[in-house]
Amino acid sequence: MTMSSSVTIGSRPDCDLVVNVPSVSGRHCRLTRDETGFVLQDLNSTNGTFVNGERIRGAVRVRLTATDTIHLGSHALSAERLLSLIDRQPAPAISFRGAEMVIGRIPGCDQVIDLPMISSRHARLFREDDRILIEDLRSSNGTFVNGTRVEGPVVLNSGDEVGLGSHLVTLAADSWTQADVVQPARPGQPVSETPQSFVPSLTEIATSSSTSIPATELAGILSRPWPLVALLAQAPLATFLIVGLVRTKSPAPILFWLGLAAIWFGLADAVLGNLLDPTRLRAGLSPEGAPALALRLLMLAALCALQCLLAWAIVANTAALKAPGLPVFVLLILASAVGLALGLLIVVLSPRPTLAWAILPVVVLLMWLFGGQWRPLHRMPAPEAAGVVSGFLPSRWVFEGLALLEADERQVATSADGSDPVIEHDLAEDYFPARTDRMGVKADAMALGAMFIGLAAAVFISASSKPGR
Repeated sequence: MTMSSSVTIGSRPDCDLVVNVPSVSGRHCRLTRDETGFVLQDLNSTNGTFVNGERIRGAVRVRLTATDTIHLGSHALSAERLLSLIDRQPAPAISFRGAEMVIGRIPGCDQVIDLPMISSRHARLFREDDRILIEDLRSSNGTFVNGTRVEGPVVLNSGDEVGLGSHLVTLAADSWTQADVVQPARPGQPVSETPQSFVPSLTEIATSSSTSIPATELAGILSRPWPLVALLAQAPLATFLIVGLVRTKSPAPILFWLGLAAIWFGLADAVLGNLLDPTRLRAGLSPEGAPALALRLLMLAALCALQCLLAWAIVANTAALKAPGLPVFVLLILASAVGLALGLLIVVLSPRPTLAWAILPVVVLLMWLFGGQWRPLHRMPAPEAAGVVSGFLPSRWVFEGLALLEADERQVATSADGSDPVIEHDLAEDYFPARTDRMGVKADAMALGAMFIGLAAAVFISASSKPGR
């Protein structure tokens, strides 16, 4: 049995022994065995490493027995546990065949590893000339090569240890000579972590059974339905907050926040829904991957539409809005589609999920500032510059369209005796004066449609032009 000569202990998921308590640093200490015994090294931890109550500094040779106690800060750890890790078996090997392979926890992956530290789609292996590269697929616990976190595509060499969170694997030696091996594929079937197991590539799966890809993708999505339920629940929650918190006699602020909520639905579905990532988008540009991409885009579109329908139904009834339902629903769908395309572009361009999440509030803040409701554009210090900025923001166009639809229904009403019409105040005039800023409902819808087309094109251009894929 081959034995490990070094064990790293810390709270980071790439450590050999993960101790997730507050007193333990990310990489706290390392125990190494050589010909003469053990060396315990403190890795500049915050709270220190202690052996039987005595603090060590740097690398210190120690005599460990199973009865000794090591403290990581205030956390006690038995030496017996570390000694058992020193004698652990080597990381299991997986065989990589074909052009690419996705490793994850859901059945739709090429290599299924059903462990809690593995994300649904964790990492991707792919070939470039005679090299094998690995990239992280925005996993929760990260991907590591020989203990170093993967931030982009990294070349693998024979014998490298790959960390999927805290789970370690290696590639079988024959993985570098099997680029052209093709065997009958069994899509969605878990593969054991042995060198003899055949792992079909995404291209081989599509070729052997293209009609099974949507079913496999759908099974993978529905295997964890709670994210979809949480996203759908945003609609009633957001609309109840809008109606409850927006205290005004005019319906205009409610309409503005309704339009902004529709944009947010698209942004959140794209960034937080985890239904599409750069790898899935790139795979969908090929004929083999198009069915799976189409299914995920269809599910995202259906989710946005259902959110907008719920939001309008709740707001229209609780706030007594009079605008016709169908045109309003069309505007909300267009606004949500723009948010969805913008969210996917953020996903493609962001190297890490946390960066994409951090961008969301900044985008929403800009849409609020220049959407025309917080301060009408013609009343801003630099109205011309503000108008230019607002022209690139969907919040301005959906707000104007909703305000005009509501104003048209409220402006003229028949008097009680049925004789003279009663002219109400044009609520859209306060935000979009007819002489200067008003464009009309059709122009608003066209602007939103043009934004969606431009952003969608940018998404696929960015996805297809990423280097090293």
